[in-house]
Amino acid sequence: MPGRKGVDEDLEVITVCGVGMGTSLIMRMTAEEVFKALGLRAHVLATDVSSARGMPADMLIGQSMHTSEFVDGRVPIVVTVDNFIDKVEMREKILAGLSSAGWGDAQTPPTVGARVHVTAGDWADAVHAAAQLLVDTGAATPAYADRCVQIVRDQGPYIVALPGVALAHARPEDGARAVALTAVTLAVPVRFGHAANDPVDVVLAFASPDHDAHAGMLSALAHRLADGLGDKLRAATSNGDAVAVLNEVIEDVRTPVR
Repeated sequence: MPGRKGVDEDLEVITVCGVGMGTSLIMRMTAEEVFKALGLRAHVLATDVSSARGMPADMLIGQSMHTSEFVDGRVPIVVTVDNFIDKVEMREKILAGLSSAGWGDAQTPPTVGARVHVTAGDWADAVHAAAQLLVDTGAATPAYADRCVQIVRDQGPYIVALPGVALAHARPEDGARAVALTAVTLAVPVRFGHAANDPVDVVLAFASPDHDAHAGMLSALAHRLADGLGDKLRAATSNGDAVAVLNEVIEDVRTPVR
């Protein structure tokens, strides 16, 4: 049985520009970051339009002036981008291309991100640091991160769900682009103004583009928080260690706990 592109085997991707030495290189770096954040396997090569005509590939990425001649089917997925450094735009268009090619299963893994021992001046800095990681992965817009902070300003510190742990989120329509989970641990705890659960040294943030995914993430988080997620994140000594902890939550999102 053939492997699934992006999951079991590499996607062969080429980024193109006129001479292969300028914007195609920048697009390659942006695409590599997007594929990494999506958890997809991809081999990305930057080249010029002339060379690209004779190269086998699963996906071609470029600006419209260069991609227009590849819509004849010689490359299964053609992604046209307007801003070659915009990870959010590139993520959306890559996922749309994968879906249109029938490779939608490759886009299902939620993304994760983490930073440990972050210095935050106050609770708002801490929330924004966690939510900004959602933006960095392309799973949310900057407006979503701002909204996570504003919700606490408007409604109080209800997101401090248990001692030392805050759970930042906004509504799907506030700028969520994909399912993602991030976390920061703080070098020095901060106070949110919660009578019982201050101070906070772990801030989680999540995004989900629809209400079903939102509920699924909350359910998985509730299970793992009860199972000591906060303490596991506190024990993480590197960003990679913290990401591994978050991936345990993601497994619950993929296979709901009964």
